[in-house]
Amino acid sequence: MITTDHNTSQPLVNLPPEFIAFTSPKHLPFGINSNFDSDKLYPPVGTPCTLFRDELNRYMSYKVNGSCPDDELLAQKLLLKGCEPLPRRRCRPPAPNQYVEPYPTPESFWSTPSDSSVVWTAYTCKNYSCLVNRKQTQKGFDDCKDCFDLGGREKSRWVENTRGVDFAIDDVLAVKKAGTIRIGLDIGGGVATFAVRMRERNITNNNFNELKWSF
Repeated sequence: MITTDHNTSQPLVNLPPEFIAFTSPKHLPFGINSNFDSDKLYPPVGTPCTLFRDELNRYMSYKVNGSCPDDELLAQKLLLKGCEPLPRRRCRPPAPNQYVEPYPTPESFWSTPSDSSVVWTAYTCKNYSCLVNRKQTQKGFDDCKDCFDLGGREKSRWVENTRGVDFAIDDVLAVKKAGTIRIGLDIGGGVATFAVRMRERNITNNNFNELKWSF
């Protein structure tokens, strides 16, 4: 497939059809929009993506509306080469083998999930036991080295004042009438201890820490 880059007028050769489908302009349903000053929407994608044709072809080769390939390592290589944001793919994240249903609420809040709940291919650890025990085995600094140990430091986070600049969740909620704070924002991520503590207080939490490329 050959197409043309309108900015450089240079031919773009052998780009994946799914990449072309994603990056091509999309006509707005109600015509020209004064905010965009256009009747088209151009999806964002990292400019260097087209410089790495082999990796891009592999990444964009998949069954549309099926499961995405188990290729997180390939995605990370493209990101490190400057292909960010990655082009969106029309596939679902790969499902783990022998998937086990999660524990029901609220039992799931403080229970380590089954190892079969995760596709571990791209990670150094291949099970939750490795994650829980890495504070003893992993060298170097990592502020989340012990965060999968739900019986350790995580158990008291957000509910106790451990330092002078910290506020416990209940201290913050106390400044408003009960029930008036309904939504929390988490910009740190981690293992969702903050979200669990908020849920225990009937508050919905949104995490804006990480972008997801597969839908």
